[in-house]
Amino acid sequence: MKSFMSRKQFFSTSVKPIRLSFLLFISVSFFFSPYLKAQPIPSSSAGGGYIAFDGTDQYLYLPVDENFHQVFEEGITIEGWFRFNHFLTEGEIWLLFSKLSSYLLLFRGSGEVKEFLLWPCGEDNNFIFNRDCAIVRKGEMGFQYLVKTQTSEFGGFKLIRDFDIQPWHHFALTVSKKRNAVYIDGKAWHFGHGNVDNLPLKRESNPFYLGGRPDYPSLDGQLDEIRISNISRYEGPGFLPPRRFRVDSHTIALYHFDKSNPLADTSGNNNHLRAHGFPQFREFSVHLGRKLRTTWATVKKGL
Repeated sequence: MKSFMSRKQFFSTSVKPIRLSFLLFISVSFFFSPYLKAQPIPSSSAGGGYIAFDGTDQYLYLPVDENFHQVFEEGITIEGWFRFNHFLTEGEIWLLFSKLSSYLLLFRGSGEVKEFLLWPCGEDNNFIFNRDCAIVRKGEMGFQYLVKTQTSEFGGFKLIRDFDIQPWHHFALTVSKKRNAVYIDGKAWHFGHGNVDNLPLKRESNPFYLGGRPDYPSLDGQLDEIRISNISRYEGPGFLPPRRFRVDSHTIALYHFDKSNPLADTSGNNNHLRAHGFPQFREFSVHLGRKLRTTWATVKKGL
């Protein structure tokens, strides 16, 4: 005699497991959706576009000659906005900017800072010569800066704890005959009292780099609103960072990274940037005082 399942038995053995599996799938998807979905990158405080680096071989650069630093006889300020996609891991080094044999500002992940063991370093503004503070441990970052003049060089290293990488941060390196300083979000992270040897800066024909350089991988993050000035704009212990910079008589270069001409210098001094390592390049001619043939990076516009 054939045995038949009742309708109730069929649904209890077939449909129920499917229903439970479906509900489990929905529940897991809902729980992990915030982690699986890429979070949009916020706009910087300056608004408009920004340059996004992917941590490979990308960098921006400005070709200059040895006379470039003649305009910085009284001081220099290099400032802008940055954001990181993740906390630096062991051995990672990310350059915000650099001019080989002249100056640099970088962040590094955990590990020993071998080339800076004798540089002053410490917490807060208490910088001392101490080998122990040149060890960056897990969960920490370090930042370093270096400036070379025609007769001397100076710099510093500092450990960073509890640094929030999600928002945008303002940075500034200032050098004058009286002192040099590094500011993050308007707060002085390092003061160095200078002397007449602080200036003039060492004159070299090496390019000015942003976000990386040929011997360093690029940062994994974004840069926006970079300004180079021929004075030390900030002298005190703190200030309210400006959002979108304006051109004045002390502006040597200003990059908004906006969509129309992303790497154009808007100061009127024709210090236009070039780019390397971006797969989304496109080449076009622009007229900025004269015809230039250059390669511009396609800028990801902030959402």
